[in-house]
Amino acid sequence: TRWVGAQSWWTNELLHEGGRWAMRLVAVAALFLWGTGAFVKRYAGLRRPASFVAIAIILSTGLVGLLKSRTNVDCPSDLAGFGGTRPLVGLLEDRPDDLPHAACFPAAHSSSGFALVAFFFLWRERNQRLARAGLALGLVTGMVFGIVQQSRGAHFISHDVWSAFLVWTISLTVYVYGFRCRVWGEKEPAES
Repeated sequence: TRWVGAQSWWTNELLHEGGRWAMRLVAVAALFLWGTGAFVKRYAGLRRPASFVAIAIILSTGLVGLLKSRTNVDCPSDLAGFGGTRPLVGLLEDRPDDLPHAACFPAAHSSSGFALVAFFFLWRERNQRLARAGLALGLVTGMVFGIVQQSRGAHFISHDVWSAFLVWTISLTVYVYGFRCRVWGEKEPAES
């Protein structure tokens, strides 16, 4: 089986490597804005939203990356039925000791795109139009990154679906519990 995107500059350099760096840049920009707000009064009100975005992106991509390194699941291109040499071993099945370690599930690259759904949560109580745009940005970017990786033989669709679910759950959890649905600096409610 020949993977359409395996040798393409568009999929390898632009959308995989370039996309990876673009998502890192978003997280670094959020951290920079958070740090700048500590010293520049004009940006002080942006510290909380910037920290939310940075934390949501870092936790989402970090957890998916950690799981990917631990689940020991092969990439499609490594499997015998798809042009590789390894047998299909299910996620919860005992992996034969003679097989090399695998790291393809869940999908880390698409998780970095899906992590942009943090912008949905950032804006959901302030501006519905921007919230919808943030949701679309995260979903479309994650899907594009997922399709790119699928075309390279790096993931199945299910890997990307699980990544989207994990990212959504992490962003929602950080939003609800870490920021109490207030990322814009409103006063915290008084303890009873």
